[in-house]
Amino acid sequence: MDVITRRILMIGRPIPALLRVGIAFVSPLIVVVIFFTSIVEYIPPKYGAYTYPSLARVLGWTIVTVTLLPIFIQAFYILRKPGGSLIKKMKHYLKPLDTWGPCEAEKGAEFHDKKHKYNKRCFKDLLYYNVFGDYPSSSSMFTIENPELDLLNNHEERI
Repeated sequence: MDVITRRILMIGRPIPALLRVGIAFVSPLIVVVIFFTSIVEYIPPKYGAYTYPSLARVLGWTIVTVTLLPIFIQAFYILRKPGGSLIKKMKHYLKPLDTWGPCEAEKGAEFHDKKHKYNKRCFKDLLYYNVFGDYPSSSSMFTIENPELDLLNNHEERI
């Protein structure tokens, strides 16, 4: 989603840099570290001096597995369908549906008009944007975004 759409449709201003970096990099890193640390340093649960029996631990892991298993089964089923490479399928299924967007007709039309321009961004552009809050000057997004930002800023000054 572009900066203008984010400003108008979400919070009325760009997402602060610290929050962008936190959401894009810090949070996923922390989750991965916690996950792998909990696997490597697993200690059977205790309550004071009482250690839970093996059956209780097995039951707990069974509940977790039964809850998460449908997600992995569905993902495996979808990715095993014929038609395209694994990377193509992942790109297709990780994008929101075309019907996704604002429910208000006016804002929905504006969102869908601008959305097609921003579908061509590459990973490098998104990474750079999340770190610095702007696209690199060598990017095609730089030439698309800046005139729209100027237009928005001029509009905000008049209000």
